[in-house]
Amino acid sequence: MPERIPATKVLLMKPDVQLSRLTAGGMDEPNAEWTQLGFGHVNGALTEILQQAGAEVIRYDTGGQAPEIAHSVEQLNKLYELVGVSIVEYTFLVPQTLPTKSNRFDWTLGAESVQELREQSGADYALFVYLHDSYATGGRVGVMLIGAVFGAVVPTRRQVAFS
Repeated sequence: MPERIPATKVLLMKPDVQLSRLTAGGMDEPNAEWTQLGFGHVNGALTEILQQAGAEVIRYDTGGQAPEIAHSVEQLNKLYELVGVSIVEYTFLVPQTLPTKSNRFDWTLGAESVQELREQSGADYALFVYLHDSYATGGRVGVMLIGAVFGAVVPTRRQVAFS
């Protein structure tokens, strides 16, 4: 069971979940059924874990919002994705670091844009989730086996997730 937290309101943004097939050519082919099931599992598990920890979960709802607010939130979600992917790439994958981040881990979405979420929802925190995963097709496995014969490494899946 998760550790109990003081009375906290968490704004659960719509998780960005995409599950796909990795084709022989290396392209991700999204699978709507897998994605829908994955989204339901992720959303349900996050809600359950937060509630067990004592948090009040507020689901972000775009319904009934002014178009400019909905657009602003959509842009914030895209910014979150870019910042998250950059953190993964330049902190964990790429041997070099960005010059302004060499010894600091101080990434942010910007106080102004996040403050709008706080004012709209009354939440103490906002939780964004990004999960993209792909699974090899039979063709991709074949390419991997042929590559192995020639000493080439061919990935059979791509997985990126962060919150």
